[in-house]
Amino acid sequence: LETAKIAANIAAVTGNIGKARAGIIQLKQNANSQGIVDLGINTDKEEFYQKLENGTIKAVASFGEDINLDAYKLDFLVVQEVQLSDLAQKANVILPGASFAESAGTFTSSERRIQRTQKVLQHKDAMENWQIAMEIARVLQPNFGFRTMKEIQEEISRSIPNYRGLATIENAMVWEYKASKCEPVETKEAALVDQQTNTSHAINHFAAYIEKTCAM
Repeated sequence: LETAKIAANIAAVTGNIGKARAGIIQLKQNANSQGIVDLGINTDKEEFYQKLENGTIKAVASFGEDINLDAYKLDFLVVQEVQLSDLAQKANVILPGASFAESAGTFTSSERRIQRTQKVLQHKDAMENWQIAMEIARVLQPNFGFRTMKEIQEEISRSIPNYRGLATIENAMVWEYKASKCEPVETKEAALVDQQTNTSHAINHFAAYIEKTCAM
C-alpha cells in the first residue's frame, strides 16, 4: 500500500492525475487482464491458494491459464487449453481451446483501450471459447440465455457503464475514468517493487487509494 501511495503522490505532484492522457498505467502480465478486472473477476491470488490449501475449493475450471497448483488437493480439475500445458497434464478433463486468431471479441489494454478482434482462422472443433463456456453453463442452467457473442457484449454494455456501446464498436474505444483534484499525502519509506508479482491477481492498491483520497 505504501508503494501505491508513493506512486500516486508522484503523479499528483507532477499534475498527472484527473486529466486526459495522464496518470499511472499499471502494466499487467497477461493480455486482457484489465478486461477481466473490469468484469469483476479480481479474487486475490493468495486468497485462492489459501482456500485451495484448506479444502474450501474442491474443483477448479481453468480457461487458458497455466496456474501452479497441487491437483491432488482437488476432487476435479478441468482445463481448457490450446496446448498441453503443465496444468493440462494434471487435469481430469481437457477441453479444446481456441487461440486469439480463432476467436472474435475484445481485449482491454492497461490504458483502458477496448480493442475489437476478428476471427481469421477456423477452429478445428468449430467452437470458440465462449461457446464451450456456454455449453458448460447450460449443464447447470438449461435455459442459460446467451446464444451469440453480440448478446454477451450487449449484456456487458448494460451491466458495466464503462463498456456502454461495446457491441457496436468497429475498431477501438477508450472508457473514461472520472476523477477530481488529488493531493499528496504523507507516506512511509517503501520499495517500488519488493517481489515478483503477477499483477493479474494483485489487489489494485493504487486504484483503491485514489478512490479513497479523491472525490469522485
